[in-house]
This record gives sequence, C-alpha cells and structure tokens, in this order.
Amino acid sequence: MTEGADGAQPLSTPSGGPSGPLSPDCHTGGHLRRENTDPMATQRFLTLDDVAEILNVSWSQAYALVRRKELIAIQIGGRGQWRVEKDELERFIQQKYAEARSSAGAEEPVPDDAEVDSPR
Repeated sequence: MTEGADGAQPLSTPSGGPSGPLSPDCHTGGHLRRENTDPMATQRFLTLDDVAEILNVSWSQAYALVRRKELIAIQIGGRGQWRVEKDELERFIQQKYAEARSSAGAEEPVPDDAEVDSPR
C-alpha cells in the first residue's frame, strides 16, 4: 500500500479496495457503481439525448429523424418520452453507410489533388 502526501496510510476495506461511499458495507452490496460515459455500453434503450450524442447531432435533429420515421423509436410513460432501441440505432447507422456507398458508386470520383470549387 502506498502512503499519502502527509505520510499517512490511505484507508481501505478488508478486501484492500478503497473505503468511502462505495465500500462493501454500503447499500450497493459491494458493487462499485461507475459513471458510464458510453451510452451504448449496457442499456437496451437510449434517450434522444443519447442518440444525439452518439450521432453527434442536436437533440432536435435526432427528434426529426424519429418524427420522419427514419429512425424507429417508441414512446414510454405518461409524458411520452422517446426511446430508441440500441439495435435499431445500429441498423439506422448501417443503412446510412449503405446509402452512402451506393451513392458514392454512382458519382464520378474526385482525385485527391483536384481543386474543389467553393460556392460564392
């Protein structure tokens, strides 16, 4: 075990883990709860905020995808909160890639060193 800056030993649980609010004696039964920064890691349904973050778009853009039925979602609860199943979002993303591939094949490729005209 390492010493702190003041020379004192840090507190630990009998198992050697850190003490504090997430110790084995707390209400979590010894399971550490960690803030998950990846909204798609473990949950089945995503909020529109999660979808917007994953797609790197605004909430209103994610909502528009749902309203146009490009992205399938369900409404849950009395206030009609939208939820998108993780697998449905993956299907949507794969569909968009397929569309991009098929439209890319129809267009004439632009060489890497070609100048691109910008609109004025």
